[in-house]
Amino acid sequence: KMATTQNITAVNGAFYKFSDEIKKDIYAYTAAFIDSDGYITMDKSFNPRVGLVATGDRGKAFMIEMHKSLGCGRLHLDQKVGENSRSQHRLNFYSQGDIETILNKCLPHLRMKKAQGNLLLEAIRIKQNYKKED
Repeated sequence: KMATTQNITAVNGAFYKFSDEIKKDIYAYTAAFIDSDGYITMDKSFNPRVGLVATGDRGKAFMIEMHKSLGCGRLHLDQKVGENSRSQHRLNFYSQGDIETILNKCLPHLRMKKAQGNLLLEAIRIKQNYKKED
């Protein structure tokens, strides 16, 4: 009970504290996460996708806290990748509204994937303006 009042996340008996400094500018932290361990892409049906990936218990705690702090996205925890590897945790953004919100707020902080973010936002704008077109 005390851990929840202090904003501490418990994962498999271990406790993780998400720094208040990170929460002050959550979008800068999210942009850094996207640049390093995330992706900005489109699937083969031309649907936009943005996601964050982390491994291990600490990564799981971070994904849970990021999901709470951002207030959007879908959380996929404890995914097994390969044999005898650590579990993988993802925070994915599928809806165009969520992606627009995340990218518009993270774009000033993106460094390596800024061009991909701009292209994806432009693709969403085109898709919304020409819904009835092929």
